[in-house]
Amino acid sequence: MADPAVVVAKLVLRYCGNALNVALRRSGVAWSPLLASRLLRLFRSDARRFLRLHRWLSRHRPSCLGPAATDLLVDALGRAHRLDALRRAVDGHSSPSIRTFAIAAERLVSAGRSDLAVRLFLESPTPPTLPLLNALLAALCRSGRIAEAESLFRSLRRRIPPDAITFNTLADGWCRAGSVERAVETLRRMVMDAGIQPTAASYNILLKGFLRTNRIQKAIEFFREMIRRGCKPDAVTYTTLISEFGRAGEVDRAFKIFEEMIDPGGCHPTPATYNAMIQLLCRKVSTDKGLNLFNEMKKKGYNPNKTTYNILLKGLCDAHRVDQAMEFLTRMKKESEFGPNTQTYNILIRGFCMVGEIERGRILLAEMGKDGCIPDSDSYSILVSAFCATRKKNEVLESGKLLQEMIEKGFTPPRLTVNRVMNGLIMTGNQEFAREFLRRHSQCGRLPCAIRL
Repeated sequence: MADPAVVVAKLVLRYCGNALNVALRRSGVAWSPLLASRLLRLFRSDARRFLRLHRWLSRHRPSCLGPAATDLLVDALGRAHRLDALRRAVDGHSSPSIRTFAIAAERLVSAGRSDLAVRLFLESPTPPTLPLLNALLAALCRSGRIAEAESLFRSLRRRIPPDAITFNTLADGWCRAGSVERAVETLRRMVMDAGIQPTAASYNILLKGFLRTNRIQKAIEFFREMIRRGCKPDAVTYTTLISEFGRAGEVDRAFKIFEEMIDPGGCHPTPATYNAMIQLLCRKVSTDKGLNLFNEMKKKGYNPNKTTYNILLKGLCDAHRVDQAMEFLTRMKKESEFGPNTQTYNILIRGFCMVGEIERGRILLAEMGKDGCIPDSDSYSILVSAFCATRKKNEVLESGKLLQEMIEKGFTPPRLTVNRVMNGLIMTGNQEFAREFLRRHSQCGRLPCAIRL
């Protein structure tokens, strides 16, 4: 029996307007909140189709739209920079969940409208709560707006007493900004002013801060000091060390930490720990070593996740072993409880483009829907750039056609990409296609900015 999500996805890709309405009604699919959420997740990067499907569900299957669908709607509106609609979606709930508010705050701040995020928090129909404040502070800190976060915290700390999460969030914000000293001072205030003791997360934040600022020796000393103070490192601590040592090229130290972790008396590694080690091996040693650790991981009873498979697929593609990558994709489908995602296919498409087999990447783009994966902006951009870079007439024309398909699916390509393709079309004798492309899409307002040839 066909997967109902795939059946509906194909209809959404093929039809629009009343034709889609008729097709969905005649599909015979047994709708459920789980199916609706799964489909909305599939189209989260295709704003136009996502909103089309959500609108249909609102009118014809409203009982299938639960809290998860609301979160996905807010996220999709934020990705599409439809910020007024995002606010209406959140305001439509008398008391939005913490997750819904966190998504809204993240999207508003990422769009450069932290003022709207703060207003959404302060003008909530219900009194602002500490979890919502923590979510807003986290969004500000992740976007590099630590000064705004600190100012908001100071203005509200008497009205909304902070907890350990509040201070940890601010400390992380200072570490992200490269000021570990301010992070230490923040945690000192937590103890001295609020009487809250540091948590394992507090130590992990400072540890990561030292590593991010390349203070390797200081990080090691801090790690040992943690242990002396009786704060036993957890899996997050070890994973942080391994990941950051790997990023800094400290391969031997990363290996030593991993061995220390899995020794008796250490702690059990998580899939995230193995992912950090496998990524380190693929980047700094060899993909074969990464595959060996992957097999060892499975033998010990640890289940790899999608990230694990994607790391290894990228390692194989970076090593130009694309045929082996395709074999590993088959293994992923057979051995795991989950299938590939859009990122998986983007890795493979980029891998084929890297070795000059662009047409095989084009075939993957067409076939990824069979696994319930919807192409996103990156899927098209990889191929558009690869075809255009060949400077051959037919291939550059193909890049123009893909760019057109990309825009028609609701994605806005970077202006640089459009300029490069348009110039490539002219240089290879495809002037008529370039002129028709600009005439057609400029009139519809679908191009990112004024394009000049």
